[in-house]
Amino acid sequence: MRKMPLPDPEMMEHWKRDFSAATLQRGERYAEQGLVQIQSHGESRIDSTCRGSGGNVYRQRIIITARPSGQCHVRGNCSCPHWLQGLEQPTPRQDGAEDRRGRMVCYELMLVDDHSSCALRVRKGTREEHGIRYSRIHSLYELLYEPPKYVKEEDLRILRQLSAQNAPYGQERGYTLKGHEGGELLQRVLDTGRLMFIEGLPLLQQGAERRAQFRWVRLDNGDYRGMWYCGEQPLNCILPLIPLFYFDIDTKEVATSSTRSTIACRPPPPCRKNSSTASSQPRT
Repeated sequence: MRKMPLPDPEMMEHWKRDFSAATLQRGERYAEQGLVQIQSHGESRIDSTCRGSGGNVYRQRIIITARPSGQCHVRGNCSCPHWLQGLEQPTPRQDGAEDRRGRMVCYELMLVDDHSSCALRVRKGTREEHGIRYSRIHSLYELLYEPPKYVKEEDLRILRQLSAQNAPYGQERGYTLKGHEGGELLQRVLDTGRLMFIEGLPLLQQGAERRAQFRWVRLDNGDYRGMWYCGEQPLNCILPLIPLFYFDIDTKEVATSSTRSTIACRPPPPCRKNSSTASSQPRT
């Protein structure tokens, strides 16, 4: 088999931006482990196989063509049960142009498990005289593969990252944000200026970075509770991402919190048994 020519590096960098870091790392790991084999190829076609779980071997065909603008048009299919067909990069959009009907993609911040995690849900927003009216989006595919004109290029990048998660409940329960990738994704959403929390309230704003410090606060019953502070002011909602983000529900601001990660690793002081009449409020 003749050696396959290397693709244009600039074209590949442009194409790689359409995939999350986790997806790219998984693909590179499969290749390094020898699980992917190229069977044949042409100037714009690649036929390959991939060995999956249980020793199953799946067949792929990928067709890549370069447009005069320098963008890639990608189509592919796979014999595995979970595949995306007709994957392609949309035509560039004029992000500065507002939709005449006031339509836009909005993102709902969801606090999960008593603020111990957070998620995003995609909504369709329409500007009206008295605010923004939100409506449900059943699937990301209706925005990704036949995107309406109000879907901007920045939205497509965010939607691709969310779609790559393969969340079991998808839009119904939101897409959970975790770690570095979650922090990067939340910042991208903040940059759009279309992040919301509760219908009827103003959109959330990018706040100033706050210095966060973790403390163990003693309660009236003798137990301790971990809390975050900025100076002497408690930060009641910290989003556990990398970096940390705070959410000020009163000012409707979201931004990063700078801190040393080792602070949160300190064990709590020893506590005594709870009294049946003791209060669980922090001491002031």
